[in-house]
Amino acid sequence: MSTFFVYSDESGEYKKDRTDRFVQSYPYYCRASIISDSKDWKRLRNGLCDLKSKLLRINPYKEAKWSYLWSLYKYRKNQKEIPKDKPFYFLRKHSQNLLVKYVASALELMSQCECFKVIYTITLNDKECTSNVSEVEILKMHMQDMMQRVQMEVQSEDKNLCVIYFDSKGRELDEKLKEAYHIIYQEGDFIKNYTHIVDSIILDFSHHNSGIQIADYCAGVFNGMLRGFPASISLFKDVIWDNIRRHKGKIYGCGICEVPTNPQNRKRLEDKIGNILKAE
Repeated sequence: MSTFFVYSDESGEYKKDRTDRFVQSYPYYCRASIISDSKDWKRLRNGLCDLKSKLLRINPYKEAKWSYLWSLYKYRKNQKEIPKDKPFYFLRKHSQNLLVKYVASALELMSQCECFKVIYTITLNDKECTSNVSEVEILKMHMQDMMQRVQMEVQSEDKNLCVIYFDSKGRELDEKLKEAYHIIYQEGDFIKNYTHIVDSIILDFSHHNSGIQIADYCAGVFNGMLRGFPASISLFKDVIWDNIRRHKGKIYGCGICEVPTNPQNRKRLEDKIGNILKAE
């Protein structure tokens, strides 16, 4: 018997009614969900704390979000002073190269784990690709697609069990997510019964949870890779790609899933990512 933890975090934004300007700023909304054996929890937590202490020389329990890196990059690029009230102010003296090195080292902790797989769910915000689905419904779809893949991944042994941690999104939306999770779990779908997943989702703050912090990096790198950012492309190709879930060698629909399910969008993703991986 094995117990697994799943940590899920997001990158990008989604709205039901999307202007051209919104789509230009946020072409994708994606979630990264990472599956790890509970035996690796201490390794991940200690490894992340060590990197913060020794590489960044910051409080090991302080969170260095992926979004902080790019907020700092924009301020520096525009030669603007970083305001003291910004949450990333404490990283102002760290170079961009050092921060990217930290994320790379954090992601490399995955290869040290006994079991570690990444599941991506992604919504293409282009209005020609995705219709005007409500925000809650899109989140529910991401959650359901993730739960299906997790169930299929951990059901190999009858006594295996999985606990899911989701990033907290505020009290009102958290309640809706809990209800959505409950409905998916109780009513089932083609899975019929989620026999290997605990019947209640845990909504946690990312700064309290090292696993969610790793999921944040996975999500941010994936989004940045799709947008053509060189640092993200390198991290995706060199560190993350081999850790994405596959089923019988198949990755699209298994470890990279378009939301809502759409054959045309899946082909778009497959072509885009394929071209990125082939590029020198």
